[in-house]
Amino acid sequence: MSIPAWLVRRHGGVFRTASLGRCPRCGAPVLSGLDDDIAARTARADPTPIDRMGEALAVLTGRGTFDLATFDGKRQLWRRDQWHIAGKRKWPVLAEHRCGASLAEHAEPLPARARHVIPAEPPF
Repeated sequence: MSIPAWLVRRHGGVFRTASLGRCPRCGAPVLSGLDDDIAARTARADPTPIDRMGEALAVLTGRGTFDLATFDGKRQLWRRDQWHIAGKRKWPVLAEHRCGASLAEHAEPLPARARHVIPAEPPF
């Protein structure tokens, strides 16, 4: 089932699943998507995950932060509040996009993925 054209025009092509695109003002890469399931707002976030210091700077400068959560293989932006910020992180944290104000110096390295090694000898 496809999404009706009038609905795509109404939402500007932004839906719950975050998608990579460009900022309409500065052209920088951003992740765009709705920030909740109910009463959602359009969120535009820088695609680089930030560390705790980067999140503190983002909040102090009036920028929101988002968890980049993955559900059923789809990535979604979830706005973080004081309870999420104070708690343990379980998703990469992204800062709300602000043209010309990158937080790349506070990028958090992503954990390395486990690699599956194929044994030289079969297990049977």
